[in-house]
Amino acid sequence: MVAKNTICLWYDKDAEEAANFYARTFPDSAVSAVHRAPTDFPGGSAGQVLTVEFTVLGVSCLGLNGGPVFKHSEAFSFQIATDDQAETDRYWDAIVGNGGAESACGWCKDKWGLSWQITPRVLTEAMLALMPRHGIAVLPIVKDEVTPEMVAATLQHHDVRLAHLFRKNDPDSDSDWATATLRRFVTDFRLGVEETPEHE
Repeated sequence: MVAKNTICLWYDKDAEEAANFYARTFPDSAVSAVHRAPTDFPGGSAGQVLTVEFTVLGVSCLGLNGGPVFKHSEAFSFQIATDDQAETDRYWDAIVGNGGAESACGWCKDKWGLSWQITPRVLTEAMLALMPRHGIAVLPIVKDEVTPEMVAATLQHHDVRLAHLFRKNDPDSDSDWATATLRRFVTDFRLGVEETPEHE
């Protein structure tokens, strides 16, 4: 049965290779069908792979070999929530080690240019808890043109914000779950602690 919603991903000519890589790398992933040209056609020949049906972590996808006209960009990415450091490293190393490239803030690209966000679940939860209280400025923002005045103002702003976020006794305060979680992430997540503090 055809899925109600399917992500269509455009590849130059390597949709089958990409789909097989995703199926090997991620659980609940598989290649379900490979469709080939029945006869020769303008720009191609009989037997050439046209589309590939596959799933990535249960998400239905269609790989389309459409040629070099369109390229992948950061406008679309798969966001993968990981539960511990071993899972984070496994996916990251698989993607980057297979001809991919590292990016900033937990992003990387596979060898076909598709972007992936390999994000620890506990970090995402902590950031989402902090944002309503401290605003979007808790997230790193990169600007193309940076002046000395902007740098000085940003550093001063961050010093004040960090002093508030990590003020004394916060990690032990039952009423300050968000800050405690973010601070504990630095050590707890890398030590394999999967639970976060309870909160209401």
